[in-house]
Amino acid sequence: MTNRVTEALWKARTDGGLVAVEDSEWPVDEAAAYAMQEQVTALFDAEIVGWKLGATNEKTLALLGVERPFVGPLLSIHFHAMDEALPVYPEHGPALETEFLVALAADLPPRDEPYTDEDVANAVDYVGPAFEVVGCRCAAGFQKSGLMLLADGAVNVAVIEGTAGTGWRDADLSDHRLRVELNGAEAATGSSNLLMWGNPFGAVAYLANHPRVAQRGLRKGDRIMTGTCGGLLPLASGDTAAADFGVLGSVRMSVA
Repeated sequence: MTNRVTEALWKARTDGGLVAVEDSEWPVDEAAAYAMQEQVTALFDAEIVGWKLGATNEKTLALLGVERPFVGPLLSIHFHAMDEALPVYPEHGPALETEFLVALAADLPPRDEPYTDEDVANAVDYVGPAFEVVGCRCAAGFQKSGLMLLADGAVNVAVIEGTAGTGWRDADLSDHRLRVELNGAEAATGSSNLLMWGNPFGAVAYLANHPRVAQRGLRKGDRIMTGTCGGLLPLASGDTAAADFGVLGSVRMSVA
């Protein structure tokens, strides 16, 4: 069952605009926020093909005013090709995150025993580069929306998956470096160790153990966006971005 806010969040993501939320309409806890997220997701009538994590370091947790990393589904309609100019709504404050994408070769089904990094490593198909564009459809903005960020699709706008290299099994994923360019100039550098778990597999294990995926589990073919390792870079119309992940590959995108 949807309500005014969940329908408004869906419409804002689809058509633009911002959603003003009354005090009585805010989720009272994480469970309520994720229930709203499920309602918004259902309105898209699109396949879940992966998941994302957000607020994956202490700095971002403090900035957004949330207690722990949050998660959200990634829908097929929100994956975009590198050569496609991505349309964005400026009022959503679109920003670029540079992330390690983990694709699964095997299911990680629901179970009582918590998943470990090693369990994840044994289920991985490949690790590659990706951009996530994030945006906030709430009128309160990123820093004042709190739990509403969870309801708002975990602030996902789009995912652009890059060309994966073949060397992920030999890479040191506890400290794998990346470099990001915006409009042809270096804008950020980063490392996989910026994730609070110290590596992308720890992020996937956190997701696999999360109550939000307790019924579905993670499935073969799912693509997991593990959290930004290249900061949060504001985007505007006409911007271009590229990131070099060394042996793990590269990714590029442009904004319409």
